Amino acid sequence: MKLEGLFESGEKILEEYGDVKIISRSGREFPLYRLEKVVLSPEEKKEVEKLLEVMRGKVTVEPFSTEERKLAYVDIVYEHLKKKSLSKESIEKITKHVLYSLTGFGVLQFFLEDDNLEEIMVIGVNAPVYVFHRKHGACETNLTFEKAEEIKWIIDRVAMSAGRHVDFQTPILDATLPDGSRVNATIPPISLEGPTITVRKFRKDPLTIIDLLNYRTLSPELAAFLWMCIEGIDSPPNILIAGGTSSGKTTLLNVLSSFVPSNERIITIEDTPELFLPLPHVIRLETRPPNVEGKGELSSDILLKNTLRMRPDRVIMGEVRGIEARTLFNAMNTGHKGVTGTIHANSSSEVISRVENPPMEVPVNMLTSLDLIVLIEGMRTKDRGLLRRVTDVSEVRYAGGGTVKLNKLYRYDPAEDTCKSTNIPGRIEMGLTEALRIRGTDYKEELKRREELLIWMQKQGIRKISDVIKLIQAYRINPERVMKKIKEK
Repeated sequence: MKLEGLFESGEKILEEYGDVKIISRSGREFPLYRLEKVVLSPEEKKEVEKLLEVMRGKVTVEPFSTEERKLAYVDIVYEHLKKKSLSKESIEKITKHVLYSLTGFGVLQFFLEDDNLEEIMVIGVNAPVYVFHRKHGACETNLTFEKAEEIKWIIDRVAMSAGRHVDFQTPILDATLPDGSRVNATIPPISLEGPTITVRKFRKDPLTIIDLLNYRTLSPELAAFLWMCIEGIDSPPNILIAGGTSSGKTTLLNVLSSFVPSNERIITIEDTPELFLPLPHVIRLETRPPNVEGKGELSSDILLKNTLRMRPDRVIMGEVRGIEARTLFNAMNTGHKGVTGTIHANSSSEVISRVENPPMEVPVNMLTSLDLIVLIEGMRTKDRGLLRRVTDVSEVRYAGGGTVKLNKLYRYDPAEDTCKSTNIPGRIEMGLTEALRIRGTDYKEELKRREELLIWMQKQGIRKISDVIKLIQAYRINPERVMKKIKEK
């Protein structure tokens, strides 16, 4: 393994934090994600190898916890290195490498520690490791593995932590790390260039609606509208969030789910556990592939059918992609409201096309049980990196003659870089207007009040998910009291 990546002419530092620099390079497709302080000199590398040899038998797994083992290892490292004429920086680097090798996943741990990364991609030997940065998109790193054994060691480490095994007979690993990150790894013969690793990271500090407002993913007005929809002032609409690969579908789904009232029973179904809902009554279900004998599969469709027997108030599906769509739409048609999920599509009309055709094949007369399609897109820019924007919010309506019509409620305006209301009235707005009128509240006033609260939270820097949910739920119970309090502050 070697760490390299010298600066080139025409470079520009896009961002710098901790041990990391993100650098744009003229004539290069990807920015460079450079690990500044983890490059080992030949002398430091020798010290790491010596220490690993010495320490592997020094501290056993039991009875120490991981944190206790780390402290014990640090003591041994410092005891060994204090006799050496090394700088403080060298000692820190050596210690980190030793700890990551003994209690983590080796050099991969440096990437796992960065909460700004969404994915880590090891594509083989003598090729740079790639990462997907939340702000800068796909980046090339200055890490290259020189030997297949180095990658295989990490794969074996992951497999061991998950109680799995990877070999010639079972060359694919699908596992979850202790922090919730999902790992897919392959080895020859199926990966021709050598072992590969793909990590979908679990964010320790989940994004909230305030983060999306700060990123301009959507406007405060649109956020307030979706808040009213999902809360279910009238009757919560069934919503699909659509977008392409890495457009932010799951993030948006997770963020919008925080608007669900805290007294409701929520059941989530996912292939890969990515949703994080700190609400009191949440049941999380995860699909399971068949075993080597082809038995024991728990598909999305099986879990969905079981979910409908569990008396849910809300069903949230991580992704709709197959025959489970028919079960889902059947549930919508028989009265289940507030169903939300994501679907891979690049436009609202493509959502309808995908749902109508194989493998989903949902009959047209069932499509109108879907109320709303929210489209999110990833946009790469030269000066601002990767932008994610909600570009379309469309209402689904039956047009007769076996067709459906999309009524655009919000449309993206590139000139203003925001998704603006089309001011076209729709049945959702009409339902909200009537429900609020019964409560003695005007729709436009309520929309404005929620928008005002979101902007206030944004200005106050209130973005932690626990704080955001607390305020949202407090507003649902007593909006007048919350608005009075924020005006006093």
